[in-house]
Amino acid sequence: MFQILEKYKGPAVRGNWEHWLTHPEHDIRGKYQEKYKEQLAQRRELLSKKNNKVLLDWIARDTVRILPEDGTAEFTMFHGCSYPCYRNSDYQPHPCECYLFPRDLNTVTRGLFGNPENLQTPHFLFGHTHTPGFFTYSVTSRRNMWQFFTAEMRDRPIRYGDSGRRFGINPGSAGIETRRFPRTAVLLDTDAKTFTYLVDLED
Repeated sequence: MFQILEKYKGPAVRGNWEHWLTHPEHDIRGKYQEKYKEQLAQRRELLSKKNNKVLLDWIARDTVRILPEDGTAEFTMFHGCSYPCYRNSDYQPHPCECYLFPRDLNTVTRGLFGNPENLQTPHFLFGHTHTPGFFTYSVTSRRNMWQFFTAEMRDRPIRYGDSGRRFGINPGSAGIETRRFPRTAVLLDTDAKTFTYLVDLED
């Protein structure tokens, strides 16, 4: 796996597990790290291997802007969120630990599409929930809505190049199939200004 990633190295961001692995001091007071102490200990032992250390260093950033050939960044990529969006909870998670659920329209509208400090590009890519679908924000009406992935979307390019709309895209999860969704991924074509949902139907 490492050789494949090394060969096709592209932009990468850290997720909650990478954050936890590099912050053992949070194991006791961290709401989720405490729950997975055993698994974290096992995975930290694996980090003694050279390739794993290199991999962890590679995915050390919280946000990455994706630059197409013309050099104009259109997408910001992050795992959970680009800022700590849980302000009222007792546990203040790191941005990569935060969740953006389909119901969080206000958080996405005000905190991302409406706040250039948190989102400096028109669109964003995110994950963590493993829920394929996307937020669509209208620049004229300033309204935001969520579209779940449907079977009809499979292999059909969706255009994001319209300046009147902004997108927040969750590719889903190529590795985890849920009762509601298959294993999905997104192909982003920065030349054609489209994104396409791909579905893995193999057993």
